[in-house]
Formats: sequence, C-alpha cells, structure tokens
Amino acid sequence: MTSNERLRRQVLKYGSVVPLSLIAAGCISREETSETESESFSLVANDQTGDGETVVVESVTAEKDYFLHAHYDDETSSSDTFEAGTTQEDVQIDLDPVIEEDREVRIGIHAEEDGEQFTGNTTRDIEYIVE
Repeated sequence: MTSNERLRRQVLKYGSVVPLSLIAAGCISREETSETESESFSLVANDQTGDGETVVVESVTAEKDYFLHAHYDDETSSSDTFEAGTTQEDVQIDLDPVIEEDREVRIGIHAEEDGEQFTGNTTRDIEYIVE
C-alpha cells in the first residue's frame, strides 16, 4: 500500500476535515472506489466549471448495467445506460433544467435492472461553477 493510499484511508476513517495543503499537494483526490462481494463500481467526479447545460463524470465503471444521475435544486437528470464491465470516460449528463447559478451537484450511480443504487458510497458531491 502506498503512502497516499494509507493517508486516504486514515482521512476517510478518522475525520471529515482535511487540511487544504494535502489536497493542494495532490495527496488526496476525489477518486473513490467502492467494492462489495456482490457488486462493485468506480465513480470519479470532480468540481467543475461549465455552461450549466451539462455536467461531466470523469470515469465510471460497474459490474452490472448502470446509469448515472445528477441531482440539484430538487431536479434530477440521468445519463444513458452503460453495459456492465465497461469503463466510460468523460460522460456528459445533460442538465434539464439548466443550472443558472453556482451550486453543489450530487452525482450517483444506479443499477439499470432495478434503478437502485449500488451498495456503499454511491454518490459524489461536486461544486459546479457556472461560467
């Protein structure tokens, strides 16, 4: 296990406050992977700036057919469905209605077969800045 992995585990285990210097130094990223015995997925979504019409998920994969959703202001927009075992990069989710002000967006992954979320921490909260 690398020192970055050990640090990430300690931060996730012991506290929610992370010194900004660690984030700025690249020691901690927002990439998180969740695995259980029955299902696994990986979802990477970071803070971003955009026109308010789309949000981008950097990378996502799951062992079941899946889709993504973006939740903001009591609204939810969804992606297309992706095949199990495939890794998708730079997935754009069209936002309807369009985001007009800076805000937090929650990205989530759901199993296509029942629409339920996978087991574990299946969402990422990102800051979205409107240009």
